[in-house]
Amino acid sequence: MSKNSSSNIWYDSEEDILAIQVSEKKYWKSVEIAPNVVVDISKTGQITGFEISNAKKSFRKKDASLVLSSANKRK
Repeated sequence: MSKNSSSNIWYDSEEDILAIQVSEKKYWKSVEIAPNVVVDISKTGQITGFEISNAKKSFRKKDASLVLSSANKRK
C-alpha cells in the first residue's frame, strides 16, 4: 500500500474507492452516512477516515480525474 504522508489519501482503481484517513486513532466501526459514503470512527466517536465507493461517479466528470489523480494509487 502506498501512503501519502501529508494527506493520507488512497485510491483503489480496481474497486473504485477513494479513502481518506484523517486520524491515527484506532478504527472501531464504519457508519454509512450517505449512499456510497462511509465514515470510520473510533470507540470515542472521533472520525478516523472516510471512504467513497464508486468514486469516479461521485465527482463531476471534470473533477474526478483531478481528485483521483492526486491520491496515491492502490492496486
